[in-house]
Amino acid sequence: GALNEARAEAAAKVPGELASTYERLRQRLGGTGVARLVGSLCDGCHLSLPATALEQLRHGPGGQVEYCEQCGRILVAPRG
Repeated sequence: GALNEARAEAAAKVPGELASTYERLRQRLGGTGVARLVGSLCDGCHLSLPATALEQLRHGPGGQVEYCEQCGRILVAPRG
């Protein structure tokens, strides 16, 4: 359906190595390879990240892929 087409279109824009990492994490971690940062918690494992990791996620240089130090998921954090 339309959702699968949208996913395929978005996935085609992801660099090959990152896509492979995502698929590997998704298989290992119960279907979720990416998690949001909610406050100081990883929305995947619900554990708090250390202050140094939070600082890097929120204020570090853009364009880098960041991972949860607890579960290994790719983290998406609000910036600013």
